[in-house]
Amino acid sequence: MSLADSHHRVRQAAVETFPKWGRALSPGPLIDLLLDANWEVRVAVAESIGRLRDPRAVDSLADLLGHSDPDLRRTAADALGHLADARAIGPLVKALIDEESQVRQAATKSLARIDPDWKRSASARDMIPYLEAAPLGKPYWIRVNAAESLAQIKGLPPPEPPLY
Repeated sequence: MSLADSHHRVRQAAVETFPKWGRALSPGPLIDLLLDANWEVRVAVAESIGRLRDPRAVDSLADLLGHSDPDLRRTAADALGHLADARAIGPLVKALIDEESQVRQAATKSLARIDPDWKRSASARDMIPYLEAAPLGKPYWIRVNAAESLAQIKGLPPPEPPLY
């Protein structure tokens, strides 16, 4: 099977077998496929990279947290948690205010996997200005998530729920 095959099902099958070869393989060929034209291949790639647990993939996966495809953002957030690399904390904190709940949930779980005390990390504190500015003009649930995340990082009690 080839990662470069013209049919997306063949590429997807090749990607899914990649982690079985173990860490001896570089994630480079998989990283190249993170922007494959087919969404199923992209999701399979992110999942496979997470299974490889190779820290060389952190930056590429973190970049996917800004992709337009919510399934790919969710999968990238989950894969970052499996890599367990502290460099992913900042990008995952940004994902806590993603418009898609599944992305936010994956980011929350991944942060806990990387460091149960991630809220006290320098990377989380570095995201405070982003969390303070980002929700302006966003739906209320994004503003609520931003306020809750800020409270956690600053060590404050959670904000009162909004009155509707």
